[in-house]
Amino acid sequence: GGTVSGTGSYRFGQTATLTATAKTGYTFQGWFTSATFTGTPVSTETTYSHTFSTDASKTLYANFTANTYSLTIKLGTGVSKVTYQVAGGTATAVTAQTTITVAYSQTVKLTSAFSTGYEFASFTTDGTIGASSSNAYTFTYNVTNALTIIANAKKEVYKVAVHNYTVEFNGS
Repeated sequence: GGTVSGTGSYRFGQTATLTATAKTGYTFQGWFTSATFTGTPVSTETTYSHTFSTDASKTLYANFTANTYSLTIKLGTGVSKVTYQVAGGTATAVTAQTTITVAYSQTVKLTSAFSTGYEFASFTTDGTIGASSSNAYTFTYNVTNALTIIANAKKEVYKVAVHNYTVEFNGS
């Protein structure tokens, strides 16, 4: 979720200045002494300075977390349900507009089902990600704002074939 500068070896009396820079879609949470980011952070500032006096070596861990955004799923006319799955989690079917929370860079999978007389047309968005002409739409959430996706259906086309046959009988 980010990069760190200022690491290295420092002598007694020297000051180490560390800088954390979050990547797009992530937020810096703080400098921790635990690799599991438990406890209170040493600092929540992106720039942290430490002067080595009587301290021994010091290891700090920069914690970056993915930002979360709202994803609204709308069902267009003729769509009876949309099933969504975020980051390989549980697939959930919805039959009405719903809004879910998605973290930056998570994978989202959508599929739709239709009312009688309708078939898949497309998934469209509010213009940020694009659209899909596949009913198995999988994308990575790499936008830094809320997004609306609409499942669209179209009326099925039925073909009627008419065959005209003439049957003649010979009187014999």
